[in-house]
Amino acid sequence: MKFILIFGLPALFFGAVAMLAQPAAGQFGESDGSAFAVVELFTSEGCSSCPPADRLLAEIVAAANESGRRVFCLSFHVDYWNHIGWRDPYSNAAFSDRQRSYAQVFESSRIYTPQMIVNGRTEFVGSNRSKVESAITSALSEAAVVALSLNLVSSEAKEVVITYNVPELPKGAVVNFALVERGLFQEVKRGENSGRRLPHENVVRAFRTQSDKSGSVALRVPAGMKLKNSSVIALVQDASTMKVLGAETFSF
Repeated sequence: MKFILIFGLPALFFGAVAMLAQPAAGQFGESDGSAFAVVELFTSEGCSSCPPADRLLAEIVAAANESGRRVFCLSFHVDYWNHIGWRDPYSNAAFSDRQRSYAQVFESSRIYTPQMIVNGRTEFVGSNRSKVESAITSALSEAAVVALSLNLVSSEAKEVVITYNVPELPKGAVVNFALVERGLFQEVKRGENSGRRLPHENVVRAFRTQSDKSGSVALRVPAGMKLKNSSVIALVQDASTMKVLGAETFSF
């Protein structure tokens, strides 16, 4: 586990550069308020403590796919270890800012990798199997606060358009959209993981935030992304507490 101290925490982060990909229209997802668990992993290819957490997240993804449980996983690659020998190609400064925002609400003076956060409510070391299993079980015992629906309505070579609706968006809440890609591998040539071939699941390739309860979101295709291995995950989140109030997904 690697730590970094933070000073002068920024305002809560809920936006980033938008990117997506090229699918066919008509796919959709709809949540009726059923229980869910959103598992966010903050990780880095430049951190030797992170591969076990990446593997654990992959297990959670596979188990959710097999069981049909509403467990939505997002792997955010942070950029603050890029200076120690290896630049993580999936890293984004905005994802580091998101983790700092969580540190602010958890009243912590540090951020670290690997870190998991479930439903924006509880955090722990990302390789701790017992804690993530307990957190997911607890999350799935509570109904969602809000319902939401997603619909992929159009696609072009470099952009797709998604419409969404949150009939009762609470005051102060926002809707986050993440494009995640599965089945990624990286040959790391330098740094703490030099010589290792690292697998990744549900890597966040794009992240965007809307404050309206309904509308459309245009997302661009990142270079080299395979849409057939991707999904969109939408999170309704309290902008002050960062608690996740509802979630939905669809795959391409």
